[in-house]
Amino acid sequence: MTATIDSRGRVTIPAALRKTLGLREGDTVQLDVDDGVLHVAKADETSEPREPITDENLASYLARASNPIEGLAMVAEADARAGRTIPLEEYADQRGLKRRA
Repeated sequence: MTATIDSRGRVTIPAALRKTLGLREGDTVQLDVDDGVLHVAKADETSEPREPITDENLASYLARASNPIEGLAMVAEADARAGRTIPLEEYADQRGLKRRA
């Protein structure tokens, strides 16, 4: 199946694909590129977790992610928002790791 990009950079997703993906007007889609291939998927609520990610619900969030990298990114973003991260330099210093100049 093919589609054409219009002068404003828009692509119309054919009706058959919208139906297959359960897409309706106003829905948000997730766009990813992998080895030059554009992947389009219906965005889901897991992109922005509504509840804090904890050790208890981590597996649930990772299972709902569209790919492992997205899942890990969600966890990293949640940790950063919750203040559970430290600068890389501090991490290296705490563990006596050498840093490049």
